[in-house]
Amino acid sequence: MLPSKNDVESAASKKSNSNVKCSLNMNVNISNKKKDDILEIKPWKIFKLCISLFFLVALIILLYINDKKYEMQRDTLNKNIVQLEHQFDKLDRNIKRTYDFISAMRSSLIHNISKVYRNYDNNNNKFNIYSNKALLPVWNQSTNHQNGVIETNSKTNVNSIMMSLMRSENNLIVDFNKTLHFQDNKKALLTSKTQNLRKTKDERTDIDDMLISEKVSRTKRLRRDNGRDKGSQQNKKRVHFRKRDPLVATFIGAIPKQRITNTAQIGPWMKSNRTDMQFSFTKFRLVEDNMSIEVAISGLFMISVQIFYNGESEESSYYVLLYSEGTSNAKRLVTCATVTSNITGEVTCYTSIVTYLQKGDRLSVQQKEEDRLIDLREGQSQIQLVMLAGIGRKTTKS
Repeated sequence: MLPSKNDVESAASKKSNSNVKCSLNMNVNISNKKKDDILEIKPWKIFKLCISLFFLVALIILLYINDKKYEMQRDTLNKNIVQLEHQFDKLDRNIKRTYDFISAMRSSLIHNISKVYRNYDNNNNKFNIYSNKALLPVWNQSTNHQNGVIETNSKTNVNSIMMSLMRSENNLIVDFNKTLHFQDNKKALLTSKTQNLRKTKDERTDIDDMLISEKVSRTKRLRRDNGRDKGSQQNKKRVHFRKRDPLVATFIGAIPKQRITNTAQIGPWMKSNRTDMQFSFTKFRLVEDNMSIEVAISGLFMISVQIFYNGESEESSYYVLLYSEGTSNAKRLVTCATVTSNITGEVTCYTSIVTYLQKGDRLSVQQKEEDRLIDLREGQSQIQLVMLAGIGRKTTKS
């Protein structure tokens, strides 16, 4: 039950300063039918809305996909149209080329045929002139003879009878001569035809020979041009190459100082690294415990040797020996001898020789005197091989 208006006002007058408390109890009664209608309609509308949205999205996607497909088809169609235009242009060019070739062949054929007919007509005209010239004296003779017969007939009857007989005889002779000349003319015509055919054949063979000669001259020209191109290329390549430079190998002692007690080989040796790699001689090997140098290529060499001596001995000398392949005896190439003249007893002995060495030749240095102190350090003693020219030697790039 709701309170009345008087009750509310009386309560407010009693306590003006107190808080107003009002409680409202409402009961809303809805029929079950309307409640069921609300609960049933809302989910159906939501489901319908979702389905409509789904179909709308699907329609948009399908339209987009179809648009893309149409664009792709349009691009492929444009490409095919461009390819067809290109092929059509190519075919048109080929047709024009074939037409030009056929027209050129037709014109050349017509020219050749007209040339053959012209030659044939010229030959026939010449033959007719010659045949008429050959027949003219015969016809002149016959006409003159007939005139003479008419004149004689006017004189006497007997002579007329005789002359008539002679005329008939002459007519027979003239007819016989005509037949002979006709046969001769036939033969001449046949010979002229055969000559014309031979001329045409000769002209064709001459044309073929001219074409062959042009082809041969063209091939010769091409070969000559190719040869010139190769020569120019070789000359260009030769610019990058220079003449064969000498190659150098310097050998120093592997043991800095040594005393030689008897006449023995001086050594051992090892190659110095002072020489530039571009001019370094490498066709050698050290043999006999590095006491000898074996050459691995044939050529012209300059051999120079310097030995530095220490001590108070007055005389010092050595030999440069050559051992050839296949021989046991050594060949003395050069000898170097020196004498000590200063207080310290230091002296160098230098010698050189230019000689031809074969592949497999060995070089060694042998001390002549005994009990000598030798300094084999770099800058004191050395053996130097300089290859001036070699057999089968390749050029080096500059």
